[in-house]
Amino acid sequence: MVSKTFVGRKFEFEKLEEYLTDVLQNNYFKKVLETAKKETQKGEPISKAFKDASKLYPLLVGEMMAVGAETGELSEMMKRLAIFYEEEIGRAHV
Repeated sequence: MVSKTFVGRKFEFEKLEEYLTDVLQNNYFKKVLETAKKETQKGEPISKAFKDASKLYPLLVGEMMAVGAETGELSEMMKRLAIFYEEEIGRAHV
């Protein structure tokens, strides 16, 4: 998942995609990022690729990204998602 410290900066998808491609080990997650990049270049919303990858990402991720993009608060929404999932992971490891 995206680190909340990275998402707190000005959101630029291409920089984020490059960063994540370098750090992600899972090729399935990398493929979703590549798809998202291609789709956004065609004018599709970034959330579409994540919604379409519902076997990898919970539907909540795509829906929250869509809301963030529509309201102009994508960076904030991704930060909230990162915090939520970091807390969920923390609870699961207790």
